Amino acid sequence: MSAPNPRTPELASILREALSVLAQASPFCVLRNFEELPDYTAHDVDVLVPGGNLVAAAEAVRAAGARAGWLLAAEVRQDCVHSLYFYLSAGGALQTVTFDLVTDLPWGWFATCDVEHVRRTAVRRGGITVPAPGAEAALRLIKELVRGRPLKPAARDAVRDGIAADETGFRLTFRGLLGDGTVARLAALVAAGDFDGLPRLASRIRRDLVIRACRRPLRQAARVVSYSLGRLRRFRTGALGALVVMAGPDGTGKTTLCRRLADGVGESFFKGAVVFHSQFGFLPRLRKLARSATGLNMDEPDFTLRHSGSSVRPHPPLRTFLYLLYYSWDYLLGRLAVRRLRGHSRLILFDRYFHDRYYQPAYLRTSRRLLDFFRAVVPRPDVVLLLTADVEAVYRRKPELTPGEIRRQLDAAAELARRLGPGTSVVTVRSDVGEEAAEHAAAAGILDAIRKRNYGDK
Repeated sequence: MSAPNPRTPELASILREALSVLAQASPFCVLRNFEELPDYTAHDVDVLVPGGNLVAAAEAVRAAGARAGWLLAAEVRQDCVHSLYFYLSAGGALQTVTFDLVTDLPWGWFATCDVEHVRRTAVRRGGITVPAPGAEAALRLIKELVRGRPLKPAARDAVRDGIAADETGFRLTFRGLLGDGTVARLAALVAAGDFDGLPRLASRIRRDLVIRACRRPLRQAARVVSYSLGRLRRFRTGALGALVVMAGPDGTGKTTLCRRLADGVGESFFKGAVVFHSQFGFLPRLRKLARSATGLNMDEPDFTLRHSGSSVRPHPPLRTFLYLLYYSWDYLLGRLAVRRLRGHSRLILFDRYFHDRYYQPAYLRTSRRLLDFFRAVVPRPDVVLLLTADVEAVYRRKPELTPGEIRRQLDAAAELARRLGPGTSVVTVRSDVGEEAAEHAAAAGILDAIRKRNYGDK
């Protein structure tokens, strides 16, 4: 899990502004992580609003973010959820916060709780409208259990105390959705402190949800249609997901930056990150095929020594053509992976990409027109992070490259970035200013690019 937000006046400002305007625009209930509101939240704020008020609530939060000085990078609307993703880059730090406005709390096509009961019995705590203790316990439980996951340690005391204080409210939250026996079993396990036994009820819970949904076929059919259309809209727009690739010679810290972005903004802002190395992996590497065909133990050489080092000799044109012809199919199939991962709001990272072939020594004898031809089938990145550094700093990391070769590759990577054209944002990142500073510059550049893609220059 990524590090939580820092405690800053800017974060408190957007939280207070958003909750204030929501109170005027729509009756609302903050579902979880409300203990330190309106001054702080670790990552996001989940807000339950009436179905007919979802559009008005989203407009109110959008305006609140603008007044607080935060930038809106993306909005993702799917069925009963409207998520707004804000960020702020100031003082050498990147802050992010997400508002998830929901009208229902489903598991796929199926309702998991009586949201009208949750809204009707909501109480005021610390000036914020939140679920009653029994409903809060129910919501904390069902979110994890329908996925078969154990309850997080931090939530166990809250669930136990909520059921003890308001068991009737706990039961009524699941009225008509779970069997009485299932609800009683949940309460008994919590009372006994047997939290490890709760995931064993996941299949029983899912079965109850399906059986009771089938008793109302017309209502369930409407839910299926609404859910499917929402998923289709989300996949078609891909408003949040992004394909980000690194460019620059070995030694500029591409792999390190990929890892930091995946663990940082990939978890705090996106719905996770996926890191690839050179290829998508749909096709096996030619070296692996040769090893299987010959039975020889062919060790994988160091990537720099094989492709980018100063001593590397350019491949013959025929060999290069066969490489490009074979691996282009992997990139072509990768288009499907990119569309799927974008639809899931994932951050897709490549520490090396097809573009490296424009400046690697192994491809110096390759026609640029040939590379451009095969690049047409390669998924176009949303963002290219052009990593630069002093030649001396790169040489200390990768002495396999001479200073002259480092300078040539830095210049060639910059020239390639200028030729990529519209549709791809190029963000220049100095990697010799420290890992944290480089990560901040890269993450802010990625979010700026997503915002520009979704809203233009507004």
